[in-house]
Amino acid sequence: MKSLILLIWLLFGQSEDPKYILINNILYKIPESEIAIIKTTNNIQEKDIAIFKFEKDSCNILSVEWIKIPTVNPQSNDPYKNYRVKTLPLFICEGKFVSTDYIYPEDIESMRPMPKDEAISKYGCKGLNPIYIVTLRYGKKIQNKPVGIIKIR
Repeated sequence: MKSLILLIWLLFGQSEDPKYILINNILYKIPESEIAIIKTTNNIQEKDIAIFKFEKDSCNILSVEWIKIPTVNPQSNDPYKNYRVKTLPLFICEGKFVSTDYIYPEDIESMRPMPKDEAISKYGCKGLNPIYIVTLRYGKKIQNKPVGIIKIR
C-alpha cells in the first residue's frame, strides 16, 4: 500500500502550480520553472519586474508580475500563446463599467484603451482584462435597454 501511495505521489504530486504573469500587457498562466527560463533567456532583472498585489477577497490571484519583452508580439510572434489566459474586454463609460449592448455605436465619440498599470492600480484584478474608456458624443447617454453590440477588432 505504501508503494502505491508513493507511486501516485511521484506521478501526480510533484506538479508545480502555474503562476500568473503579464508579458507586454497580455496575461499568461505559466509554470514557475518556465517563467524562470523566460526571465533568464530574455535577461530580465528584478529591477525590470513590476509586481501587483491584490486583496485575497477581491480575486483568485494574490499577485502578478509584469515584464516587458520587446521581441514578443501577441499578434505575430508569441512563443507563449499556449499559456495565454482568455480575458474579456471591459468598458467604462461615464465613470462606471457598462456593457456595450447599451450604447448605440454612432453615439461613441472615442474609445481608448486604459494603460495596464493604471487599470490594475485603479480596478485591482479587474484591470488584468483589457479596459477601454468610452466617451460619448455630447448629449448622448447610455441606454436603459440593450440596443446592439459594438465589435472590437
